[in-house]
Amino acid sequence: MADLSFVDKVQEATKDIASPEQVIGRGLVEPFNGANSGVRKLMFSTHLDHVFPLIGAEKAIIETGYEIRYGDYSSSITRADGNYRVIAKVSKFSFAPNHHYWLIVENMDTHYLDVIERISYHYITEQYGYLYNNEYMDSISPGDIIPAGQIVQKSLAYDEYNNRKDGVNFNIAYMTLDDNMEDSIIFSDVAAGRLTSPLIKPVKIMINDNDIPLNIYGNDKTYKIIPDIGQDIKDANLIALRKEKKEEAYYNQSVDRLRTIIMSDEIRQVHGKVIDINIYCNNPEILDSHYYGQLKMYHDELKRSANEIVSILLPFSAQQYKMSYELQKLLATMKQVNAGAQYTDKKTFSNIILEIVVLEELRMNAGDKASNRFGGKGVVSNIWPQEFMPRFKNPKGEYEFVDVIFNSSTMINRENVGQTFELSLTHIGSAILEKIKKDSLSLDEAYKLIWTYVNFCSPEQAAYLEEKRKSLTREEFAFFIESIVDSGAIHLSMKPISDSMSIDKLAEMYKAFPFVKQNTIEVAIRDSEGKPRYVKARRPIIIGKQYIYRLKQFAEEKFSATSLSATNIRNENTKSRAKKDYKELFPNTPIRFGNMESNNQLHLGAEVVISNMMIHSLSPLGRRLVEKMYTGDPYKIDIKLDSDSSNRQAEIANTYLKTTARRLIFEKKKKKYHIVAECPIRFTEDPYIVPIMELAKDLPEDYDPVKALHERTLAEKRKKKNPKISSPIAFIPRDPNRKDD
Repeated sequence: MADLSFVDKVQEATKDIASPEQVIGRGLVEPFNGANSGVRKLMFSTHLDHVFPLIGAEKAIIETGYEIRYGDYSSSITRADGNYRVIAKVSKFSFAPNHHYWLIVENMDTHYLDVIERISYHYITEQYGYLYNNEYMDSISPGDIIPAGQIVQKSLAYDEYNNRKDGVNFNIAYMTLDDNMEDSIIFSDVAAGRLTSPLIKPVKIMINDNDIPLNIYGNDKTYKIIPDIGQDIKDANLIALRKEKKEEAYYNQSVDRLRTIIMSDEIRQVHGKVIDINIYCNNPEILDSHYYGQLKMYHDELKRSANEIVSILLPFSAQQYKMSYELQKLLATMKQVNAGAQYTDKKTFSNIILEIVVLEELRMNAGDKASNRFGGKGVVSNIWPQEFMPRFKNPKGEYEFVDVIFNSSTMINRENVGQTFELSLTHIGSAILEKIKKDSLSLDEAYKLIWTYVNFCSPEQAAYLEEKRKSLTREEFAFFIESIVDSGAIHLSMKPISDSMSIDKLAEMYKAFPFVKQNTIEVAIRDSEGKPRYVKARRPIIIGKQYIYRLKQFAEEKFSATSLSATNIRNENTKSRAKKDYKELFPNTPIRFGNMESNNQLHLGAEVVISNMMIHSLSPLGRRLVEKMYTGDPYKIDIKLDSDSSNRQAEIANTYLKTTARRLIFEKKKKKYHIVAECPIRFTEDPYIVPIMELAKDLPEDYDPVKALHERTLAEKRKKKNPKISSPIAFIPRDPNRKDD
């Protein structure tokens, strides 16, 4: 028999692996990787692709040390690949010179020309994108040198050391409440505000020759049709267009009416503020009209910036300087602008196309998704005012509030104990720093406590900390300890597998720091005036910091509002693009009712579910029966779908199948009754409970189980005065016509 031992082969394959971290891929940024189940590790890996960028993200308190590798390879970070000299700076908008501009730079070694565009956002797809940190770019001027390797521009997802930061450290409590059953999560309003994400919304607007833009942002002296750069959109109305009708000009084109939106106007509705404007005009003469004064300003700005870029680059082009592809493209575009070339949008258009980029800062809302770094995702079930969240006293005696409440059962049977380690370690670290401040410990005493804590978690970091201490002067050492204490957290860099954590090690830490206690919490009860009244909880719990992500599923994009939905030429419920084109705030596409939607609405009553399913039915006749259901006799409702009530999609499918000489046939068959399996439970006689006959395989078509069970019950009653049922049972509704009981 062949030797089935693979020990030698495994050793050969792993001889070049220096540490366990080399084999876990994305798990490198998951703390306590070895303490979590494989299923949750895979879920966390998926969550990394679904992280919603934040405007105010933080660096995690407990990291793995590999977060900086994301910064090394991220496409959202622009580095100088050589020593560059800034030749010129051209602003897109002269009235906001640092908002959007181009830096023309020269590589001092190769004399290669390039361009760096300063822009505040990066749009990806749909409404997703991220914002840039442009602090360095804004600090340089023409003539300055950008050294090789310098980060010129990067997204907000990286700190000054290029560590990845996607979430926020929150005070977390694990409690089982009515509002966080299953996987739902409770947030405070303050915590929800800290999880604010940018939505980038590019709105494309075609203005035809007979369109009149309304003066919804101006006054009697100034005609203003859209918000300017950096201004907020009022009442979600970005722009309104009115068709010009000569016969209604005296009414619809009066000064007052041009400032009032009416039902027939075309409106682009979106929340947020304007961060970029592009104008493409094939009819410059129309810009001299009274209605287009504001657009003429932006068109003039485009012509100015184009003229500046061309005048700067033409001398270099004449000297045959090499230019990057991006710079060549910019130069060619600006030459066309100067030449008055016609724009095309699939085909040449006759008037104006506006592209307005809107930034909406979207707070966390109920229905949105969040997760920790251990696959513990959930939906936000409720957002409470902070004063109604549980509160606890820190070692200084000051009250702090819990930010997020997870259900305490979320770890049962899931083997993702890593989240409790993060909670406990940050709790211990916070208690150590508070003791240092409260007891006014000396520098050496404070350092000893911090070093002992770090050594428990990561001996390698503790060794580095000791080496660092020896190289510092006394003043530098004092500043170093004070910076840790003032930060309120001892930051750890624990390798995901090598620096393992266990319950036993955690127990040793509690013994080493006997002053660390559980938190005594107070929960809020609403009094008669609606204000919180705090009551001490019966038992203490651990409250610590945990790093929370926001995921890209947010409730607003799933919302749809419709009544009797329109049908298309195929007699199906239509799907509207109005929301995607920002012509409506909410989509009016009918929602397809499935099992989950039906079950969720059953608490309103079965008639609500049935009504919705019939209104949005795929059967045209089924939709028309809704009128009969609402206008007929409410005590004699007999709505039946007959053979004419065919499914429209099935008809369409049959039309396609007809070309292949096939078709779908739906046949109705009479249901057969299946007797439930035997049950060992014994019940006493009850008029609502009757015995089941022995399990039968083949029953006649006219078999009536209720009648058969009823007859057997009567037979047993005749034999015994007070019988007890010992045969299998079933729950059968009482027949109102029965007269024998």
